[in-house]
Amino acid sequence: MSRLRAIAFFGLVFVGLSVGALVSPEPFLFDGAGLGGLRAIRTETLNAFVLLLSETGGSKVMMPAGVLLFIFALRKNRRAGVFVAVTLLGSFGLNQLLKALIARPRPDLAQAVYDAQHASFPSGHSQASMTFVLVCLVLAGERRPGVISAALLFPVVIGLTRVYLGVHYPTDVLAGWCLAVCVVGLSARVYAQRRTA
Repeated sequence: MSRLRAIAFFGLVFVGLSVGALVSPEPFLFDGAGLGGLRAIRTETLNAFVLLLSETGGSKVMMPAGVLLFIFALRKNRRAGVFVAVTLLGSFGLNQLLKALIARPRPDLAQAVYDAQHASFPSGHSQASMTFVLVCLVLAGERRPGVISAALLFPVVIGLTRVYLGVHYPTDVLAGWCLAVCVVGLSARVYAQRRTA
């Protein structure tokens, strides 16, 4: 699958999920099964561990990590620094805008491990962690399937923690991943063109 086709595919999935969230803020597709399945395995010890793990995809970790990545990229060359800054900030801004526009309520917070703030769609933790990992892979020029798969475990785990904690529907998480792929894919395409110009 070419990069443009991949972007188009994930973009269509995101649009479909967005329409679903707008038309019916209630659970749809596999939301109910995903929430119920992960809720069933909760324990107090596991809750504490998953909550801590989930925070590695939050702003307290992602923002400093993004700044460090920007500094690293900028030392490499100016274009790389611009790519990192534009992609990370663009992804964050788009996430906040879509949360405000779609305004999907969180799942039943009475059954959540903690009381999350803001709207539910798309998942910010899932999108931020996926964006960060993909930007790192682009900067490294990494193409080995094994390395890429290992790196993608981080955002996948973060997404699963959000559903486990009961603060996101599975479709929120999937939408965050898809949007991250589109943002990074388009930004990387421009970055590659300017680098070879």
